[in-house]
Amino acid sequence: MVGAVGAAERGARTGAVYVFDTASSIDGVRSALEADVVITGPTAASATGASVALGNLDGDDELELVVGATGGTPAFGGGGMIGVFRRLPDGDVDLNAADHRLYSPDAGGELGTAVAVADDIQGDGHPDLLVAAPLDSPGSRVGAGAIWVWPFVPAYLDDDGDGFVAHPAGGLDCDDADAEVNPNIEEGLGDWVDNDCDGWVDDAVVPRRSEAGWRYDVAEVLGVDGGTTFDFEDTVLGEAVDDHYASAGLSFYASGAERSKADIWGAEPVGSRGLRVTAAASANDLVMTFGAPVDAVALRIIDAETDLRMDAVDGDDLVVDGYHFEANGPDVPGGIFQAFTFARPIERFRIAAATANGWGIDDVEVIFSAGSDRDGDGLSAEEGDCDDFDASVRPGAEEVLGDGIDNDCDGVLDGGDADVFLSEGEFASAISIIGVRVDFEDLPMGSDVVDHYLDLGVSFAGEVVVDDGAGASAPRGAQLGRLDDYA
Repeated sequence: MVGAVGAAERGARTGAVYVFDTASSIDGVRSALEADVVITGPTAASATGASVALGNLDGDDELELVVGATGGTPAFGGGGMIGVFRRLPDGDVDLNAADHRLYSPDAGGELGTAVAVADDIQGDGHPDLLVAAPLDSPGSRVGAGAIWVWPFVPAYLDDDGDGFVAHPAGGLDCDDADAEVNPNIEEGLGDWVDNDCDGWVDDAVVPRRSEAGWRYDVAEVLGVDGGTTFDFEDTVLGEAVDDHYASAGLSFYASGAERSKADIWGAEPVGSRGLRVTAAASANDLVMTFGAPVDAVALRIIDAETDLRMDAVDGDDLVVDGYHFEANGPDVPGGIFQAFTFARPIERFRIAAATANGWGIDDVEVIFSAGSDRDGDGLSAEEGDCDDFDASVRPGAEEVLGDGIDNDCDGVLDGGDADVFLSEGEFASAISIIGVRVDFEDLPMGSDVVDHYLDLGVSFAGEVVVDDGAGASAPRGAQLGRLDDYA
C-alpha cells in the first residue's frame, strides 16, 4: 500500500492510495498506475493517502484497510476524513466507497494525519481505531488537536445466541457470553448476578463503574443529586483515619491497617492524600460503618490488582452478600470509579480483596437515607416523611382511619390530629360528644374484667380486677379497675 497525497485525479492534492496484491507486483521499478487497486480522493484537496494502515477490526479472517484523507470533502466541512474498507475493493474506487467513513466536524482539523488499529483499549471486548487530528478543536480547546478512539462494534452482536443484542452494540443483553442472562430471564436471588439485565443485582444493589451512570441512579432512585464527600484532605499523613469522620457519620476499620497517605502503593490519590489499606495475615478488607442509614456509596478504588468483593449490612441482615467486581487499576492516578445504590438502607459496607496486595480508596461519597426521596413525593425523612417507600404517606396526607398506618406522619396511628386534654370538661367541649363511660360500677367486687364491656368495643388483655380502691387512690364512684400487678 502506497499513499500519494499529491495525486491529482480530480484536481490538485486529490490524493490516492495504490494497493499491490503481492510483493512480487512491485518487484523492480513499477509505476503506481500499475497497482492492482487504486483508491482516489473524493474531491480535489482531499489529500487521500495521508495515512494508511491494515488491521483486524472485526475479528474475521480478513484485515481491514484504513485510509486517511486530511482534507476530507467540502460536503462535510473539509476537516479530514477516514475510510475503512472491510475487504479490498474490486477495481478502482474513490474513498466514498469505504464501508465506514469518519469525518471531522472542525474545518482544517486534518483528521487522518495518522491512523492505527489497536487492541481492546476501552474494555468492551472489541478492537479500536485510533485517528489523529492535530488541528481539531475538542470542546473549547481551539486547535488543540486530538486523538480520537473509535470502538469498532458490530451493529448486531449476539455472541451467546439468546436473541438479545449486547450492550456495546446498543442492545439490552448485559452479558453476551451467557445465554442465561438477558431481559427474559427471571432474576435469581442468591447468585449475585443481574440475571434479567435491569441493572439491579439480586434486586438489592445497582453497581456502576461510570460516575454519570451513578448520578443518574441517585437522581432517579433516590431523588438527590449528590451526598457527603470524604476526601481525606484534612487527615494527618501517616496516621490511621479510623474515627476521624465519626462526627460526620463515617468510621473505618481495616483487617490489617489503614493510613492517610500521599502515595497509595505507587498510585497518586485524587488530591494530596487518600486512604491506603494494608492486608493482615488472614484478610485484606476495609469496613465502613455509618452513623446513620445510607442509601448509596461511591468511591475511587486505587491501585487494586485483583478482584474485589462487596458486602453490605443493615443491622443483622445482609443486604448484599458477596457481590464480586473488578476495579483493576495498578498505578492509575486517581484510581477507578466504583459506586453502589442499594434497594434498602445499609449501616455497614465492606470491600475485600482476594489477595494480599495493598490497595486504597479516595473521595468516598455517601448518600445518607435521611436526605433521600425514594418514593418521589417531594419530601425526605429530614423533611418529615415517615415512610420514604410509600408516596401516599407524608406530612399533609389525609389520615386514613383503620388502616394501621400513620398516613400524615404526625406520630399517631389512625388518630387524625393529636391533642392533649388536661380536664374532662375541656375534652368534652372539644369533641362535642358524650362518650360511653366504663366505670366498673356494675360488676361484682373482686371479679376479673376481660370482655364484660365488649359490646362497647372495649376488652382488657391484662389482669384487671374490680376493687373499691381501699389503700390506694379513691375511685370516682364506688369501684375501680385495679391491675393485679399493682395490688
